[in-house]
Amino acid sequence: MQEEQRLASTSSVQGSTSFKSEDDSIGQAALESDMDKSIVRLNTVTEGRPLFIIHGAGGGVLVMQKVAQKVNYPVYGVQDTPEAPITGTLDCLSHFYLSKIKERQPLGPYCLGGFSFGERLLLETLAVAYSTDPTYRNCSRG
Repeated sequence: MQEEQRLASTSSVQGSTSFKSEDDSIGQAALESDMDKSIVRLNTVTEGRPLFIIHGAGGGVLVMQKVAQKVNYPVYGVQDTPEAPITGTLDCLSHFYLSKIKERQPLGPYCLGGFSFGERLLLETLAVAYSTDPTYRNCSRG
């Protein structure tokens, strides 16, 4: 994940010579300002029920940004940060991520997904969520 953070911080310098839309610039600025947080906005959409996608094995969420920019609902990446208990159990990490998701969206229903290893973590998170809050569900937008 640290590599993704480094790339995000240098992309604004490298990207300054390319032509970008104002929305792209706003989205990139929001992403860069969130890179140290567990919940990262991956697109600029503000209307609709958000989708929270849990990170893959690398811990970062930048790999999901291009896909998130193609949909018409808010998408947030759930990423590894120094405050995340990654040396503990999946159960411990799931409780942590669930609390971070609830900070961003206090009331359900919730839409959760996972990328690669994030699918395994998602299953654990859903087990924790179902045992504590029936408004969580794995949703399909198809």
